[in-house]
Amino acid sequence: MSRPNPYLMFFGGALVGAAAATLLTPRSGPEARKLMRERAERAVEVAQTALAKAQAALDDAHAKTVHVPTAVSAAGEAAREAFVSSYADVPSSAK
Repeated sequence: MSRPNPYLMFFGGALVGAAAATLLTPRSGPEARKLMRERAERAVEVAQTALAKAQAALDDAHAKTVHVPTAVSAAGEAAREAFVSSYADVPSSAK
């Protein structure tokens, strides 16, 4: 069984707490709905900003690692060529 994400639980709890606080404070219905709408819109903005930052970090990490397999392959090929070249220099009596 996997463990729940603590960040998701924290933000979920914060959202439920904010909604409960808004609903339990002495305000008129339209005023409470307006306040909840504003808070929900702000939460969406914060989530979109966090998502954009996470996507940028992921794109940056991908850009840094996308060339690694090619570099490793090239290094392996260079090592093979160096070995073959050095082996060709060995006298046939030593082979």
